[in-house]
Amino acid sequence: MLDGASVVNGFLEKILRKCSQELRGVNRSQVNIYDPRVPEEDKKPLRLATPLDGLGVKLEEALIVQVELNAPIFVNQIYLHGLSTDSPHLEREELMERVYTSLWTDNNRFVLLSAPSASGKSSLLILYAHRYTHLNCMYVPLSRGGLSVNTKLRLEGLDIFEQESSLSEDQQHVMPVDGAEELFDDKEFWNILITEAPSWLPDNVRFIISAGTTQRSGVESPEEFQTIVTFERRDFLLSDEEARKFLDFPGMGLPDRFKKEQFVDFLVREACWAC
Repeated sequence: MLDGASVVNGFLEKILRKCSQELRGVNRSQVNIYDPRVPEEDKKPLRLATPLDGLGVKLEEALIVQVELNAPIFVNQIYLHGLSTDSPHLEREELMERVYTSLWTDNNRFVLLSAPSASGKSSLLILYAHRYTHLNCMYVPLSRGGLSVNTKLRLEGLDIFEQESSLSEDQQHVMPVDGAEELFDDKEFWNILITEAPSWLPDNVRFIISAGTTQRSGVESPEEFQTIVTFERRDFLLSDEEARKFLDFPGMGLPDRFKKEQFVDFLVREACWAC
Protein backbone atom coordinates (compact mmCIF):
# COMPACT_ATOMS: atom_id res chain seq x y z
CA MET A 1 0.00 0.00 0.00
CA LEU A 2 3.01 2.31 0.45
CA ASP A 3 3.95 2.05 -3.22
CA GLY A 4 4.39 5.56 -4.58
CA ALA A 5 3.67 7.32 -1.27
CA SER A 6 6.53 9.53 -0.11
CA VAL A 7 4.71 11.50 2.60
CA VAL A 8 1.99 10.72 5.14
CA ASN A 9 -0.70 12.43 3.06
CA GLY A 10 -0.04 10.09 0.13
CA PHE A 11 -0.27 7.06 2.40
CA LEU A 12 -3.52 8.35 3.91
CA GLU A 13 -5.03 8.80 0.44
CA LYS A 14 -4.19 5.18 -0.37
CA ILE A 15 -5.77 4.01 2.90
CA LEU A 16 -8.99 5.90 2.17
CA ARG A 17 -9.22 4.45 -1.35
CA LYS A 18 -8.24 0.90 -0.43
CA CYS A 19 -10.56 0.73 2.60
CA SER A 20 -13.43 2.86 1.29
CA GLN A 21 -16.06 0.29 2.32
CA GLU A 22 -14.65 -0.25 5.81
CA LEU A 23 -14.33 3.51 6.34
CA ARG A 24 -17.76 4.42 5.00
CA GLY A 25 -19.15 7.33 7.01
CA VAL A 26 -15.76 8.13 8.58
CA ASN A 27 -14.52 11.70 8.16
CA ARG A 28 -11.00 12.02 6.75
CA SER A 29 -10.03 14.04 9.82
CA GLN A 30 -10.82 11.03 12.05
CA VAL A 31 -8.04 8.91 10.48
CA ASN A 32 -4.63 9.45 12.08
CA ILE A 33 -1.25 7.94 11.19
CA TYR A 34 1.37 7.24 13.88
CA ASP A 35 5.08 6.43 13.88
CA PRO A 36 5.52 2.94 15.44
CA ARG A 37 8.91 3.91 16.86
CA VAL A 38 7.49 6.59 19.16
CA PRO A 39 6.68 5.47 22.74
CA GLU A 40 2.97 5.32 23.61
CA GLU A 41 3.18 8.19 26.11
CA ASP A 42 4.68 10.49 23.43
CA LYS A 43 2.47 9.35 20.55
CA LYS A 44 1.01 12.11 18.36
CA PRO A 45 -0.49 11.95 14.86
CA LEU A 46 2.03 12.50 12.09
CA ARG A 47 1.59 15.65 10.05
CA LEU A 48 0.40 15.11 6.49
CA ALA A 49 3.61 16.56 5.02
CA THR A 50 5.89 14.28 7.10
CA PRO A 51 8.24 12.24 4.82
CA LEU A 52 7.88 8.49 5.25
CA ASP A 53 11.64 7.88 4.83
CA GLY A 54 11.26 4.11 4.60
CA LEU A 55 8.67 3.75 7.34
CA GLY A 56 6.22 0.94 6.71
CA VAL A 57 8.57 -1.04 4.48
CA LYS A 58 9.57 -3.46 7.22
CA LEU A 59 6.90 -5.30 9.20
CA GLU A 60 8.41 -4.23 12.52
CA GLU A 61 8.14 -0.59 11.40
CA ALA A 62 4.59 -0.78 10.06
CA LEU A 63 2.75 2.53 10.27
CA ILE A 64 -0.06 2.63 12.82
CA VAL A 65 -3.46 3.70 11.45
CA GLN A 66 -6.00 4.73 14.06
CA VAL A 67 -9.61 5.68 13.32
CA GLU A 68 -11.35 7.82 15.94
CA LEU A 69 -14.96 6.67 15.85
CA ASN A 70 -16.42 9.01 18.45
CA ALA A 71 -19.30 11.17 17.27
CA PRO A 72 -18.41 14.75 16.32
CA ILE A 73 -18.93 17.40 18.98
CA PHE A 74 -21.95 19.55 18.23
CA VAL A 75 -22.50 23.06 19.55
CA ASN A 76 -25.56 22.12 21.60
CA GLN A 77 -23.42 19.85 23.77
CA ILE A 78 -22.14 22.97 25.49
CA TYR A 79 -25.30 22.82 27.62
CA LEU A 80 -23.86 19.81 29.45
CA HIS A 81 -21.52 22.16 31.31
CA GLY A 82 -23.45 25.40 31.50
CA LEU A 83 -26.81 27.05 31.89
CA SER A 84 -29.90 26.56 29.77
CA THR A 85 -31.12 29.77 28.20
CA ASP A 86 -34.68 28.53 28.70
CA SER A 87 -34.25 28.85 32.48
CA PRO A 88 -33.99 32.10 34.48
CA HIS A 89 -30.47 33.45 34.16
CA LEU A 90 -28.38 36.59 34.22
CA GLU A 91 -27.44 37.97 30.81
CA ARG A 92 -23.95 39.17 31.91
CA GLU A 93 -24.20 41.87 29.25
CA GLU A 94 -21.35 44.04 30.55
CA LEU A 95 -18.89 41.14 30.79
CA MET A 96 -19.86 39.80 27.36
CA GLU A 97 -19.44 43.23 25.82
CA ARG A 98 -15.94 43.48 27.28
CA VAL A 99 -15.00 40.10 25.80
CA TYR A 100 -16.52 41.02 22.44
CA THR A 101 -14.72 44.38 22.38
CA SER A 102 -11.41 42.76 23.24
CA LEU A 103 -11.73 40.34 20.31
CA TRP A 104 -13.26 42.44 17.56
CA THR A 105 -12.71 46.12 18.42
CA ASP A 106 -9.28 45.85 20.03
CA ASN A 107 -8.42 43.17 17.44
CA ASN A 108 -7.03 40.57 19.82
CA ARG A 109 -6.83 37.07 18.33
CA PHE A 110 -7.23 35.38 21.72
CA VAL A 111 -9.04 35.99 24.99
CA LEU A 112 -8.46 33.84 28.08
CA LEU A 113 -11.12 33.16 30.72
CA SER A 114 -9.13 32.05 33.77
CA ALA A 115 -11.19 31.33 36.87
CA PRO A 116 -11.96 28.43 39.25
CA SER A 117 -14.61 25.85 38.50
CA ALA A 118 -18.23 27.07 38.82
CA SER A 119 -17.27 30.70 38.18
CA GLY A 120 -19.55 30.91 35.15
CA LYS A 121 -17.07 30.44 32.28
CA SER A 122 -19.05 27.84 30.30
CA SER A 123 -22.26 29.76 30.94
CA LEU A 124 -20.61 32.86 29.49
CA LEU A 125 -19.71 30.92 26.34
CA ILE A 126 -23.37 29.94 25.91
CA LEU A 127 -24.58 33.50 26.44
CA TYR A 128 -21.95 34.81 24.03
CA ALA A 129 -23.15 32.53 21.23
CA HIS A 130 -26.78 33.52 21.87
CA ARG A 131 -26.10 37.25 22.07
CA TYR A 132 -23.86 37.61 19.02
CA THR A 133 -25.79 35.54 16.51
CA HIS A 134 -23.91 37.03 13.55
CA LEU A 135 -20.83 35.11 14.72
CA ASN A 136 -20.20 31.49 13.82
CA CYS A 137 -19.42 30.05 17.28
CA MET A 138 -17.79 26.60 17.14
CA TYR A 139 -17.52 25.08 20.62
CA VAL A 140 -14.40 22.94 21.16
CA PRO A 141 -14.47 21.03 24.49
CA LEU A 142 -11.09 19.64 25.54
CA SER A 143 -12.34 17.81 28.64
CA ARG A 144 -14.35 15.08 26.94
CA GLY A 145 -15.19 13.35 23.67
CA GLY A 146 -12.22 10.99 23.22
CA LEU A 147 -11.02 12.78 20.07
CA SER A 148 -7.63 14.46 19.87
CA VAL A 149 -7.66 18.25 20.04
CA ASN A 150 -6.48 18.55 16.44
CA THR A 151 -9.28 16.24 15.27
CA LYS A 152 -11.83 18.41 17.11
CA LEU A 153 -10.46 21.51 15.40
CA ARG A 154 -10.38 19.80 12.00
CA LEU A 155 -14.01 18.76 12.36
CA GLU A 156 -14.80 22.47 12.67
CA GLY A 157 -12.75 23.31 9.57
CA LEU A 158 -9.38 24.30 11.02
CA ASP A 159 -6.11 22.34 11.01
CA ILE A 160 -3.46 24.33 12.85
CA PHE A 161 -0.80 21.65 12.36
CA GLU A 162 -1.16 21.60 8.57
CA GLN A 163 -2.01 25.32 8.40
CA GLU A 164 -5.27 24.71 6.58
CA SER A 165 -8.66 26.39 6.97
CA SER A 166 -11.97 25.67 5.25
CA LEU A 167 -13.83 28.36 7.20
CA SER A 168 -15.94 30.80 5.21
CA GLU A 169 -14.29 34.12 4.39
CA ASP A 170 -17.68 35.86 4.49
CA GLN A 171 -18.38 35.38 8.20
CA GLN A 172 -16.68 36.08 11.53
CA HIS A 173 -15.76 32.92 13.42
CA VAL A 174 -15.18 32.36 17.14
CA MET A 175 -13.85 29.13 18.61
CA PRO A 176 -14.58 28.84 22.36
CA VAL A 177 -11.97 26.32 23.59
CA ASP A 178 -13.32 24.99 26.90
CA GLY A 179 -11.44 23.00 29.56
CA ALA A 180 -7.98 24.20 28.51
CA GLU A 181 -6.49 22.96 31.79
CA GLU A 182 -6.78 19.42 30.40
CA LEU A 183 -4.01 20.24 27.91
CA PHE A 184 -1.71 22.44 29.98
CA ASP A 185 1.11 19.93 29.44
CA ASP A 186 0.79 19.92 25.62
CA LYS A 187 3.38 22.60 24.98
CA GLU A 188 3.49 21.96 21.23
CA PHE A 189 -0.25 22.56 20.80
CA TRP A 190 -0.31 25.88 22.65
CA ASN A 191 2.83 27.11 20.90
CA ILE A 192 1.38 26.31 17.48
CA LEU A 193 -2.06 27.75 18.29
CA ILE A 194 -1.06 30.98 20.04
CA THR A 195 2.41 31.77 18.66
CA GLU A 196 2.51 30.32 15.15
CA ALA A 197 -1.09 30.15 13.89
CA PRO A 198 -1.78 33.93 13.88
CA SER A 199 0.81 34.34 11.10
CA TRP A 200 -1.40 32.45 8.61
CA LEU A 201 -4.91 32.33 10.08
CA PRO A 202 -7.58 34.41 8.32
CA ASP A 203 -8.32 37.68 10.11
CA ASN A 204 -11.95 36.65 10.69
CA VAL A 205 -11.08 33.87 13.18
CA ARG A 206 -10.89 34.44 16.96
CA PHE A 207 -10.53 32.20 20.03
CA ILE A 208 -11.97 32.32 23.56
CA ILE A 209 -9.89 29.98 25.74
CA SER A 210 -11.53 28.89 28.99
CA ALA A 211 -9.29 27.44 31.72
CA GLY A 212 -10.73 26.24 35.02
CA THR A 213 -7.56 26.76 36.99
CA THR A 214 -4.01 28.01 36.59
CA GLN A 215 -2.57 24.64 37.59
CA ARG A 216 -3.66 21.01 37.27
CA SER A 217 -1.79 18.14 38.92
CA GLY A 218 1.26 20.32 39.37
CA VAL A 219 1.37 21.33 35.68
CA GLU A 220 1.77 25.06 35.16
CA SER A 221 -0.34 26.91 32.62
CA PRO A 222 1.33 27.44 29.21
CA GLU A 223 3.68 30.41 29.08
CA GLU A 224 1.81 31.58 25.97
CA PHE A 225 -1.16 32.45 28.22
CA GLN A 226 0.88 35.32 29.64
CA THR A 227 0.77 37.08 26.28
CA ILE A 228 -3.02 37.20 25.80
CA VAL A 229 -5.82 39.30 27.30
CA THR A 230 -7.16 37.57 30.43
CA PHE A 231 -10.46 37.81 32.29
CA GLU A 232 -9.95 36.51 35.84
CA ARG A 233 -12.21 35.53 38.74
CA ARG A 234 -12.79 39.14 39.78
CA ASP A 235 -14.18 39.87 36.31
CA PHE A 236 -16.83 37.18 36.83
CA LEU A 237 -18.09 38.64 40.11
CA LEU A 238 -21.61 40.01 39.87
CA SER A 239 -22.26 43.72 39.93
CA ASP A 240 -24.66 45.04 42.57
CA GLU A 241 -27.43 45.22 39.98
CA GLU A 242 -26.81 41.64 38.83
CA ALA A 243 -26.74 40.42 42.44
CA ARG A 244 -30.15 42.01 43.09
CA LYS A 245 -31.59 40.39 39.97
CA PHE A 246 -30.22 37.02 41.03
CA LEU A 247 -31.70 37.30 44.52
CA ASP A 248 -35.08 38.06 42.95
CA PHE A 249 -35.17 35.04 40.61
CA PRO A 250 -38.16 32.74 41.33
CA GLY A 251 -37.03 29.37 42.60
CA MET A 252 -33.36 30.36 42.64
CA GLY A 253 -33.24 33.58 44.62
CA LEU A 254 -34.44 34.44 48.08
CA PRO A 255 -37.77 33.18 49.43
CA ASP A 256 -40.38 35.94 49.36
CA ARG A 257 -40.28 36.36 53.14
CA PHE A 258 -36.59 37.36 52.93
CA LYS A 259 -36.97 39.86 50.10
CA LYS A 260 -36.86 42.83 52.43
CA GLU A 261 -35.00 45.82 51.02
CA GLN A 262 -32.75 46.20 54.06
CA PHE A 263 -31.81 42.51 54.07
CA VAL A 264 -31.16 42.49 50.32
CA ASP A 265 -28.99 45.60 50.67
CA PHE A 266 -26.98 43.83 53.37
CA LEU A 267 -26.40 40.75 51.20
CA VAL A 268 -25.38 42.78 48.18
CA ARG A 269 -23.04 44.93 50.25
CA GLU A 270 -21.36 42.17 52.26
CA ALA A 271 -21.33 39.16 49.93
CA CYS A 272 -18.70 38.48 47.27
CA TRP A 273 -20.90 37.53 44.35
CA ALA A 274 -19.73 35.03 41.77
CA CYS A 275 -22.10 33.76 39.14
